[in-house]
Amino acid sequence: MILGLHSLLFLTKVKATTASMLYYLGLALSDLTVFRQPSARMTAFKQDLLPFRQTVMLSLLMLVEQLRSSPMNEILIKTPRAMAIEQLIAYNDRDLEAFCALFADDAVLMDMPSGQVVAAGMTAIRDVYRERFSNPDLYCKVHASIDIGDFAIDHETVYGLPDGELDAVAMYEVKDNLIQRVFFIRN
Repeated sequence: MILGLHSLLFLTKVKATTASMLYYLGLALSDLTVFRQPSARMTAFKQDLLPFRQTVMLSLLMLVEQLRSSPMNEILIKTPRAMAIEQLIAYNDRDLEAFCALFADDAVLMDMPSGQVVAAGMTAIRDVYRERFSNPDLYCKVHASIDIGDFAIDHETVYGLPDGELDAVAMYEVKDNLIQRVFFIRN
């Protein structure tokens, strides 16, 4: 049985990590090439089809269960865009804890082109946004976005600030699922 080895390997990995489950699922799916044989020969593999489907279904169910029982940030690598979206949601919800959880402990916020550091480190970032989030009218709207490498770049307007609305470009540098640096260009 062609699928037997892959099925056995996968089924014996009951305590497999997500990465190894994906690996064995990939192996099982790679055996799909067996079913691309000419139709006359395909009938010879019909008996293997049911165990293959069962293996794939079991693999998917195990993966879903693993994803359900593990914190998502331990499993998935988030793109800079995903991090920028999460940051925007926390910002607009004025949720300081969720917002700060997206930043590295040594993250830096910097105005450009002056290079002036607005906040360096989690304590300073928390202090800046604690005050800002106390304003119930605070809201940020993203007008355009672009991504390149480790950066998510947004053109945004912040409403509800004491000095009026602020038009800016924010560049989020993301590494290891955390925002490392944010560069602001303000109008």
